[in-house]
Amino acid sequence: MTTPPIDTTQMPAAVQKAGPKAQQLYATALQFEQLLVTELAQQLQSTDGSTDGSSDSSSSDGTTALYQQMLPGALAQGITDAGGIGLAGELYQSLAGTLGAQAPAPAAPTTPSAPATPGAPAVQNAPGTQGTA
Repeated sequence: MTTPPIDTTQMPAAVQKAGPKAQQLYATALQFEQLLVTELAQQLQSTDGSTDGSSDSSSSDGTTALYQQMLPGALAQGITDAGGIGLAGELYQSLAGTLGAQAPAPAAPTTPSAPATPGAPAVQNAPGTQGTA
């Protein structure tokens, strides 16, 4: 199975800014994610019960069988084109750290940890408690 080229305009901005090596690394992570989603979709399809050898006339059609073979790949491609399941970003961060790349992580939702006032210490309290600075 071959995967189509990755559209670099759909990569996270941080990866685009990091340069060609980071883009290649992210593209590889995205291709792995697509391969994994394809395998998962194939396993899901094999457990649906329609391939149990029954003599259903609709499943014996050659065209239907061809479409059933294409479905997991098309599903995986659609998921990848829509941004994936998030695995590619995690793989990218891990591989970039392992390879010593200075590529920034793709944007992810984070909670602010900086103090609201410059120079004031950041205090995080458990719900229902009051903290002291």
